[in-house]
Amino acid sequence: MIKISKILFVVVALLLNFACNKNKKESAAILYLEAHELLKDKDYQTAAEKFEKIIDDYPFSEWGIEGQVMAVYARYKNDDYIDMVSNIDNFVSLNPNNEYVDYLLYMKGIAYYNQIPNIHRAQNITQESLDVFSNLINRFPVSKYSLDAQEKLPFIIEHIAGSYMEKARFQAQQNNFSGAINNFLTVINDYPNTGQVAEAYYRLAEIYQKLGVKFLADLAILNLKQKHSNSFWFELAQNELAK
Repeated sequence: MIKISKILFVVVALLLNFACNKNKKESAAILYLEAHELLKDKDYQTAAEKFEKIIDDYPFSEWGIEGQVMAVYARYKNDDYIDMVSNIDNFVSLNPNNEYVDYLLYMKGIAYYNQIPNIHRAQNITQESLDVFSNLINRFPVSKYSLDAQEKLPFIIEHIAGSYMEKARFQAQQNNFSGAINNFLTVINDYPNTGQVAEAYYRLAEIYQKLGVKFLADLAILNLKQKHSNSFWFELAQNELAK
């Protein structure tokens, strides 16, 4: 009798455990469907919160994984980039080899990309976008998300170079020639394929002439001639500086 009682106890415990797990799966699925309906109704804030509840209540379930991905999307639709990036970082750190990692890295890059400020402001966010997209492309070179990221890189790089140019022009106007030279050289050395380089050489030649350092001015004009002979800035250098 004792053995039978023990067996019955184990069976009942297993059945209760199975029922409990079944209810959990059903509850997670219901939460997911409810959140998805909210997403369809464009109630992005509430949808994100409900998806995140799945993450909190069922973190390692199939629905928990799906919930994390959908929470990121809902946060994106709500322009809630801070929580969006936080969700992505948490997911990737816990699931570095998950099938959604390329998509989530792309979404993180988009979060920064959508916040790129004008060239008069600091470009930390622009650099973050460049770094995330570059990481995505390096890790997942054949991903469809990498292809789109690749198309966005020229604008990002041009924007960063433009910011350095804007700062350097202002420094030159304020007679901060050392700072201006450093920033013009940053454009030339770090962003050599942008449309900013020809002007950077011209501005360097202009500054060096003001400072009376003729050989450096001549060198800048020579580089301008060799690399950008068809540019407006080389023509201007010939007319204004090469005298």
